[in-house]
Amino acid sequence: MMRLHPCYKKLELTDFGYWIPEQASEGEVHYPDEGHQTDIDFESKSFWYKHRNDCIVAAAKNHPPRDDAPAFDLGGGSGYVTKAINDAGIPMTLIEPNPLGASKGVRRGLQNVICSRLEDCQISNDSVGGFGLYDVVEHIEDDKAYIDMLHKKLIEGGTIHLTVPAYQWLWSAEDQTALHFRRYSLEQAKQLFDTTQFSIDYASYFFQWLVPPIYFIRSLPHKLGLQSKENGYKSNMDHHESGEMMVNNIIGHFNSREVKTIQKNKTLSFGASCMVIARKTDP
Repeated sequence: MMRLHPCYKKLELTDFGYWIPEQASEGEVHYPDEGHQTDIDFESKSFWYKHRNDCIVAAAKNHPPRDDAPAFDLGGGSGYVTKAINDAGIPMTLIEPNPLGASKGVRRGLQNVICSRLEDCQISNDSVGGFGLYDVVEHIEDDKAYIDMLHKKLIEGGTIHLTVPAYQWLWSAEDQTALHFRRYSLEQAKQLFDTTQFSIDYASYFFQWLVPPIYFIRSLPHKLGLQSKENGYKSNMDHHESGEMMVNNIIGHFNSREVKTIQKNKTLSFGASCMVIARKTDP
């Protein structure tokens, strides 16, 4: 039987291979069901997910969570990011409230997948080395209160690794379909972290090349009332390579440059996504 860190309380292993809390609340998860219904290999076929993983892993290697306490990927879906971080030598456990997503995490070979909301896991305060919130807090209405709750769970020096969609002026029908509450500037993302509780290790935009197509293909038509709602959870623009080799090579070039910039611990001044890594400081 798999063993869990002592910070967990009252979790039981199911026949599906993931853990669940003995008692679960009925709190709403503001995330579309269709987001979990894609094939398990969907992310690996998507240049958007692949590039986001590359950026997340590059930043995590420079600013890892504390390695003397467990780290969690919260709302991590099928565990695509979790596995990439684990493969990079940074242990992280998937916590995903949707059973379909959690079962896919088990199929990926992840250890100790937990199917639950964090609030129901009864994880002890001052016991966690790091949290990953990869495109999660835009789905949470009171995002600041959620970060404050995570602060209590972290040990001193523990980290929160955060990615969110950038710029409210890029809002479109896709954000509505994805059940987002908002998009963020980098400064707004940094302001989620109370300066008396956290220090900012790193903050940057990424996906620079996506800003113009998102604006002209999604946001502007939405503002003009020419677009009502996207068909499907994500549009092909984000997830499928173009049929043109030259276009794919250009995208690959820009993505590679972004990853190298992050690997050097340098920042990007704009982009369709934001990344912030914050660390719990002395009280």
